[in-house]
Amino acid sequence: MCCYLSRHGDHKDNVLTETGRDLAEKAAQWVLADIKAHGYKPGVKLISSTPGRARETCDIYERVLRAGGIALTRFEPVAALDPAKGIGEFMKEADLAYGCGAVTFAWKLASHGLFGLALPKDAETWEAVGARSAAVIAEMEKDGSIAIAVCHGGTIEPMVDTLLGGSEPILRDLPSAAVIAIGVNAETITLADPSLHTK
Repeated sequence: MCCYLSRHGDHKDNVLTETGRDLAEKAAQWVLADIKAHGYKPGVKLISSTPGRARETCDIYERVLRAGGIALTRFEPVAALDPAKGIGEFMKEADLAYGCGAVTFAWKLASHGLFGLALPKDAETWEAVGARSAAVIAEMEKDGSIAIAVCHGGTIEPMVDTLLGGSEPILRDLPSAAVIAIGVNAETITLADPSLHTK
């Protein structure tokens, strides 16, 4: 397993803002440098979820990676990487109660009925989103390719949890355009936050 999971950039009405485009550019440059630094040889597969903010961020990745000499195949956006269904109101309430940095973690707890938290009856659980999104990555990597997926913080965190067998290490919401890089055989896990210029 070797993959890069990127949150989309800042947006307004589902279109990237100037800051969102800048952060997405920085994130894509970081991924390009990381691929080259590790000397990864297999092909690269790029995919996004269906909302415009993710597709636009994915466009930036494609441009940066191709300009950097990376041969890649871009796939059509897939709904399996979209945000969870039926949890909008829960997330708003969690934001008010716990602050934006803990919203996704509150969803994970509610999926297990912990601390008195409960999801609406029709809401997707943490595990359901993790399973459907991780399946996309597994399919892309079957031939040894590097997978790059651009989607949403609330998709990436349960996806990582599933890919790592229930040991997802991120307990706060992902910053805009942040990247989680999972190295070969999950030997390394890196969080790159382009807003901090760190890795």
